[in-house]
Amino acid sequence: MIGLVVFTVLGIYIVICLMITKFIAKRISNPKIQLGVRALLPLILLLPPFADELIGKVQYDKLCREAEDVKIYGTIPVGEELYFPDGKWRRSSSGPLLSLDESNRIESIYKSLIEYQDAKARIISAAIPIRAREVSIVSRQDGRLLASMQWYATSGGWLSRHFENPLFVDAQCHSSLFGEKLSQKILPFNKTK
Repeated sequence: MIGLVVFTVLGIYIVICLMITKFIAKRISNPKIQLGVRALLPLILLLPPFADELIGKVQYDKLCREAEDVKIYGTIPVGEELYFPDGKWRRSSSGPLLSLDESNRIESIYKSLIEYQDAKARIISAAIPIRAREVSIVSRQDGRLLASMQWYATSGGWLSRHFENPLFVDAQCHSSLFGEKLSQKILPFNKTK
């Protein structure tokens, strides 16, 4: 319901911006200047409701680029308990289908080796609210830090917060080296195991 109200108010705002542009353009006698006013003034008038998110996007995108950097401090070499004999990852979503029992067994082994620990989210001061969280992956066997990475999330600017997702930014970002790829880096295949 709130989204419908926001769309209605936004529609009215756009109509008002176009009316103001038409009113001002009519009073200009030079056709080139009049054309420039008709082209640029609506854009200038439409920017304020989105300004915080557009400015915040620059800040958020910078953080998201930095989040691509995953720090790997150590590994736990594993054998065929998590890999097939040919070295392919057993937990792969693109691999062969495993029975439920086999899948549960592999998941149990995986969870016995590493643990994901999320630090408490902190708010970063920016044009839009940005939540930051450091995710650490530790060895369950000896508590050793194996990897760490940053995760960021936002609800966008003041206008976007009335919608399910932000208008100009992704709702969250983290390294593309997440999930299976990161697990394989931390738990590399050791054929001799």
